[in-house]
Amino acid sequence: MREPAAAFRDSLLMYCFIWAVLAIGCFQVLPRIQVVSAAELQPWLAPSYFAGLGGSLLAALGSLLAISAETTPNPDDKKHLHRLAWGLGTVGFLGVLSPLGLAGAFFLKAAQGTDWWQGLFG
Repeated sequence: MREPAAAFRDSLLMYCFIWAVLAIGCFQVLPRIQVVSAAELQPWLAPSYFAGLGGSLLAALGSLLAISAETTPNPDDKKHLHRLAWGLGTVGFLGVLSPLGLAGAFFLKAAQGTDWWQGLFG
């Protein structure tokens, strides 16, 4: 069985990597392909850092609790720890995916000003 500290470390690194790739895609690639200007994205940079890094921490803490629950002898405590781990992991992963949601929102906003749907349905 894995050590809780190792699970926390590995999960934290994995979630931070996922967030960094999505943040680079959102904040570097979108302005370069001229979907959105860098000035429009600027107000979202600091919240993305908080959501991504905080979400990585919460999701890693969820992994730590899930591993720790396996060594808990009391079934009620185990059930409680698993639910808490699931909740923290879910909220954390949503924070990690925040740049993806932001990019999707800006893509939809940009697509509203075009006639892309006529090519699909016309």
